[in-house]
This record gives sequence, C-alpha cells and structure tokens, in this order.
Amino acid sequence: MSNPKSVPDLILKNNYADIGELSIFNINNLKDDEFKMLIQNFFENGNCHGQQQIYHKNAFCTFTFEYKKYKVYSSREEKNEFKKIIIKFFNFLKNIMVQHFHYHPPFFNDDDVNIIYLIGDMIKNSNVIEHISLPNFFLKNDVLEILHSYMANHKSLKRLGFGRSKSKMSDICVNYLDDIIKNSNIENISGLHKDHYRYFFESLLSNFFRGRSPNLNLYDKNINDDLIFKLSDMIKKKEIDYLVKIELSNNKITSKGFSMLINSLLESKNKNII
Repeated sequence: MSNPKSVPDLILKNNYADIGELSIFNINNLKDDEFKMLIQNFFENGNCHGQQQIYHKNAFCTFTFEYKKYKVYSSREEKNEFKKIIIKFFNFLKNIMVQHFHYHPPFFNDDDVNIIYLIGDMIKNSNVIEHISLPNFFLKNDVLEILHSYMANHKSLKRLGFGRSKSKMSDICVNYLDDIIKNSNIENISGLHKDHYRYFFESLLSNFFRGRSPNLNLYDKNINDDLIFKLSDMIKKKEIDYLVKIELSNNKITSKGFSMLINSLLESKNKNII
C-alpha cells in the first residue's frame, strides 16, 4: 500500500494529448495564488508529468478551457477532505473562461450548498460557456433556486444535462427550470424524466430557432404526435426555411405525426433538408 503522503490530492490531466498530468500534493497548505500559479503553468506549458505510481483516482469534473479538455481527479475518499479539494479547485475555476463543464462527484451532501454557489459563480463569470452537465440529484427545489439566479439571462449557455433522472421533479423545480429556459438561450436539456420534456418543448424550440442552427436534434425526448404538431406549427408560423437535418430517433411519433412534419417542411420551403 502506498504512503498516503505520496498520493496526490488532486490530478489535472489534459484529455486531448498525452502530455502528462499535473499532480498537486498537500493542497490545503497551498495559498490560492500558489495553487493558481501551478495550474496556470500547466495550462500554458502542458509539460508537467505526474509520478509513475499506482494510486486510486476519482474523476469528479471535466471542463474545456481554450478549446482543450481537462479531467480532474482526486485520490481522497474521505467526504470532508474531498469537499475541501472541490472547493479549492472550484474557487480557481470560477475565475477562468470555461467553455464546457461536467460535474460528477462520487457523493454529495445536502449541506454542500457552497459548492453549488461556486458552480453558479463559474457559470455567471464565463461569457463563453455553452454546456453544463450536473448530477441528477441537483434537480431539487433548493439547488435549482440557487442555479436559477446564475443561469437566467445567461447569453452563451445553450445545453444543460442532468445525468439520467428516474424520478419526477416537483412543480417548483419545473417552474424554476422553465423560467431559466425562457430567460436564456438554452436550447437542449438532457437527463430529465421522460414525462418532463413536454413542459419545456416549445421554449427550447423558440431558443433553438433564434440561433438559426440547421440541425435540430430531438433524439430520445419522448416526443409524440402532439409535440410534433407544435413543432410543425412553429416551423410554419416562423417560416423556418433553413433546416437541413432533424434527428427524431427513439421517440413516439406515428405516421400521422411524421406526415404533419413533412407538410410543414414543404410549406415553409425547406429545400435543403436531407
């Protein structure tokens, strides 16, 4: 068994190239400026290498910064120690322009509200962030209430993910999420209970069409003919004529619903649809 003192508290690894990893020891003894300098040097030079040893690593976060993807690991399994490491790292992360962020901790306590605020600060402070993926247990009243204040009116955020939830949200959660969508540019949400997507369908479509993307992805959204009718109606009313591809796999659309969609595409003159 390796000496606990020789095991790094945090490991930062570039996921795009085999250029090594940054191992940080005794993280709680580092001042914020020292911690920032270590990571900034890794970003700029990318030539740090961790020690060649075997140790247990828990990946709890991935993020993209300046078009490079990084994975963050911790070898600490004690909840309190792990929480300190997350807070230390997220305090750094909130000050850089993150483009994509995925948080998947091995455990989470209801009293870890300060972590949610740090994630919120990171979202608010980055004007280039497009995709956020969070654990499905974040779909709770108190968590969404906090995130609502950071995500609503955000201009660059386009996609949200919540793992894959098997349980339904409360009405309060639905209202928070609906308001976030209506007051942002979010056009895609994944991981919700199959019955919930219909609540946000039209708002998500409105945001999508505002961005004028030619590729509409509706894969596995529990879409039936009623929702296809709403999509078809919106295509005609907004005179959407630039669609090239629509992904409709793994839904509940009948030939009647598909015919309605085809008619709306013809009527709105989507000549480039493939």
